[in-house]
Amino acid sequence: MVWRRMPFLGRREPIALGTRLERFPRHGLPLLAEVEIFWDEHQIPQIYAQNDGDLALAIGLVQCHLRETQLYLLRYLAEGRLGELLGPLLTPVDELIRCLDPGRAAPEILALLPDRTRHWLESFVTGLNAYAAAQDRRPPEFRWLGLQRRPWAPLDIVRMSRVIAADVHWLLFGRFLRQRRQAHWQRRWQRRLLAGSTHGATNTTTRAELASLFTVARSGSNALAVTEGAQGSTWLASDPHLGFALPNAWLLLGLHAPGMDAVGLAPVGIPFISIGRNRDLAWGGTNLRSLSSDLFAVKDDDICGKERVRLSRRFFPAKNVWRRWTTVGPLVSDTRLWPKGQEKVALAWMGHRPSDEFTPLLELMEAKEAGSLRRILATWSVPGLNFLAADRQGGVEHVYAATLPRRASAYPDLLRDPRDPRMRWTANPHQCPDRVRVQRTEAGAFYSTVMGSPAAADIAVSANDEPAGADFIGLFFSNPDRAERLRQLLRDRQGPLTKAQLMAWQRDVHSSRARALAQFLAEQLNGLPRADDLRHALQHWPGDYTVESRGASAFELLLAATLQELGHVDGIWKGESDWGVICRFFPEDLRALPSRQRRRLLTRAVALAQRRWHRHPRWGDLHRMHSAHWLASLPLLGRLLPGQQWPSGGSRETLMKVAHGLARGPHRASFGAQARFLCRLEDMDDNHCVLLGGQDGWLGSAQFADQIPHWREGRYIQMPLRRETVVQRFPHRLELKGQ
Repeated sequence: MVWRRMPFLGRREPIALGTRLERFPRHGLPLLAEVEIFWDEHQIPQIYAQNDGDLALAIGLVQCHLRETQLYLLRYLAEGRLGELLGPLLTPVDELIRCLDPGRAAPEILALLPDRTRHWLESFVTGLNAYAAAQDRRPPEFRWLGLQRRPWAPLDIVRMSRVIAADVHWLLFGRFLRQRRQAHWQRRWQRRLLAGSTHGATNTTTRAELASLFTVARSGSNALAVTEGAQGSTWLASDPHLGFALPNAWLLLGLHAPGMDAVGLAPVGIPFISIGRNRDLAWGGTNLRSLSSDLFAVKDDDICGKERVRLSRRFFPAKNVWRRWTTVGPLVSDTRLWPKGQEKVALAWMGHRPSDEFTPLLELMEAKEAGSLRRILATWSVPGLNFLAADRQGGVEHVYAATLPRRASAYPDLLRDPRDPRMRWTANPHQCPDRVRVQRTEAGAFYSTVMGSPAAADIAVSANDEPAGADFIGLFFSNPDRAERLRQLLRDRQGPLTKAQLMAWQRDVHSSRARALAQFLAEQLNGLPRADDLRHALQHWPGDYTVESRGASAFELLLAATLQELGHVDGIWKGESDWGVICRFFPEDLRALPSRQRRRLLTRAVALAQRRWHRHPRWGDLHRMHSAHWLASLPLLGRLLPGQQWPSGGSRETLMKVAHGLARGPHRASFGAQARFLCRLEDMDDNHCVLLGGQDGWLGSAQFADQIPHWREGRYIQMPLRRETVVQRFPHRLELKGQ
């Protein structure tokens, strides 16, 4: 068990639930009325308050109780101060954050919030501070990192929300800028544009990717809303895909106040349920992958300001760096995490403009109809999201919510010219007169789509695939594999949709695109010496990435070996691992080789793949899920922190996403599906969630990773809305009283 690997904490047994709840403050709190919190065996709370302010305050108490260290790490990330805790290793991350300044618009955002939303944030912060003030103990990580408690303010939450809203393209931009200096760049860039998708998973971790573990700004997720008409049920299922770090990026919460009853998933540091349901409406979503950023090639006369920034580094002297601005945005080429070159590169991002994403999340928790989604999301800007909703009347809605600059759809190169009026954004980073919302008709500010299935059920499906029928939203989307698989499962089902089916779909590991590539490779192996075993495995592989699958292992090893050999022949394939590019161009490039050259290439690839396959014949021998503490990637300290590994099914674009790069040997996946939610609208108690990990972030807690067995076995935790069911299933009651 996780806690038995933690002798440095001075205990061999987990901290019991009762012990943890004894530390929760109950008296002398700044409440207007009494608050009740019911806890279950997984330390999941159901909060009952008599007004908005007390409910938000109790959310602050709960989040600080369960995830105080995680909250502080997010705060330090948003401030660009991780080096103060973790030393020079993360100084480049601090440089990047100080340069990008994602929280630049935070004061203006706070000023434009409606009174109710601002009061909600203020009450949440009051709860964070009240919990900290009542504690005489600090989490273990505070001692290791030299952390000291300091008061929270609403601006901290707004800044953290902007980091969470970071553009998923930023990691891609850094990679593309490195490739831009290499041979074949223009050909490679055009191929990426034609493929229209970019899969960024690798089997290594960079410092930028380490920083991304502290956020939920990643590009995965599945969501499905289905209504089966008057004789059937209405369902919503959603599973976000993020990093596998512990504790999880999400919390399971139940929130109850006059006019509000909601359960679901809340991001740590955000006092709203982002995926969940209330009495009448359920909602979920995925990243839209909208292009809310552009890179510009700027000149010296475009630089309009600079500032010296002092970066503190634990155990090392402080470092001074310059932060420079241009007329289009921060000069990102100054930072070490972005490739150095002769060109000066600036970034423009919609997140530097003020917008209100808090009020829509608050209103969603009280909304009654799916048709209200477009009105509720009127102020949404970043990150661009697919929102799916279903209501008890059978309404289903799919809305693309994003605010984007006007731009031409053509992208001849990665870098744009700020002097070209077709490409230029406004010079003032706090104004956006040229902003435009994604729209299908002049009357609607958003694009809404509902697809009818052969079973006459209204369906909305999203899996980060390219939006259909909308104006220009972005360049790169996930391959349609997952969305197509969901639609296929819906078409092929027999009878009414059931909870068991949805649970099975969230664990589905089939990839039709991988199977098609495997069949192509099997055909290419015809007549090759000593290739019969591989060819037989590929021909009979149904495309399922199960732990025991020999075909999945054979396919991935042969694909990696063939691409490695192809890279020696055609430099454009050297280092290429993008799944969309592989699916689109690999077969035609291999076929285009002269037959003798192709045969020699495949003979070498088969020999290499055979050796690896004999050592690792099953997919689970290669593919392992790794779930460890957020700080486990750090040298020295990471070795002491808990983690678990196990053979895992799934792949880069299966519904149960467990992402990986090219498989040349055993590897650890660290990104993919890590939370699940589903509900049936007709029954207020038919709501089910599970986290990869656990609810409690306190190291050594019995609930730190207690949901991992549930995750692996496909079990869920019920999250009821009815009070009588809550009282029965959440037996640990705390009564909070005011001063």
